[in-house]
Amino acid sequence: MTALVLALLGLAPNPVPDNKTTIDSFSFSFGAPDKHGGKFDTLALGGAPALGAGGSLTVAKDGKVTYTYSSAPFTGSGGRVVKKEWALSKDELKALFAKLVADGLLDGDANPDAHSGIRVTSGRWYAYIEQVPEKAMAHIKVLLVKADPVLWEEKKPAPKPPAPKPGVLRQFNYYFAPKADGDHALLYVGRTGEVSYQRYGPTPGVPQSTTTHVQTSWKIEPADAERLLDALAAGGALDLEIAEREKFPIHRVEAQVGRWNTTHYTKPLPDPLLKLLLPLLKKADAGYWK
Repeated sequence: MTALVLALLGLAPNPVPDNKTTIDSFSFSFGAPDKHGGKFDTLALGGAPALGAGGSLTVAKDGKVTYTYSSAPFTGSGGRVVKKEWALSKDELKALFAKLVADGLLDGDANPDAHSGIRVTSGRWYAYIEQVPEKAMAHIKVLLVKADPVLWEEKKPAPKPPAPKPGVLRQFNYYFAPKADGDHALLYVGRTGEVSYQRYGPTPGVPQSTTTHVQTSWKIEPADAERLLDALAAGGALDLEIAEREKFPIHRVEAQVGRWNTTHYTKPLPDPLLKLLLPLLKKADAGYWK
């Protein structure tokens, strides 16, 4: 009967939508994505956010897509400001809305009193959904990335360094102090090619004070570093004879093998081992290591 009356009045029936009803537009309001989890804070629709960065993405009934973002909305410049517009074809628009509904957009938590999250329309009806389900959010994310890849594109985590292999010398430190009132020198070599060197000594006329004479670092080819560390290990750098700690000249070795570390005072390095280190020592401090 109602449909007949509406037809006589020239009006189309407008039944109450359910969770599988086709939608015909939406407006998604957001805060800046969380840097760690990629989540977002929803903001009030139709107005400025209470605090911080934010923006919105709107897809209209005619397929027009509008994106706005400001990183500092309460400053004169607005901070980083992005405004993008483009259009979806009828087929693209229909497919997008169908996928959103099929993947549970209308199953999200709705609160008619809280104008936040995403506003969807279906005919004369509209609803506010506070939290977009993850599967549906993936379709919205495609548009967000297209509009503002700097903010929304997934950042690939930096590759983790390879785990140290058991039995492989990963890093080597050599410390040398010829006498109590003389200079101290320290050389570090890492398996990925990092080399650092420091030489320091007592500050003349200032008790308990030291002055750095040389401090430098550089990179060598990882393959060269690996050959050097393997040669040190093969030459007995991990099996040196232990010496008294406070007896000069002092030689100290620190090494890391796999997850294991060792630090010990040794007798002077055998010539074959010192010969392996001398090119780096001379590069860093040629005047001292003549």
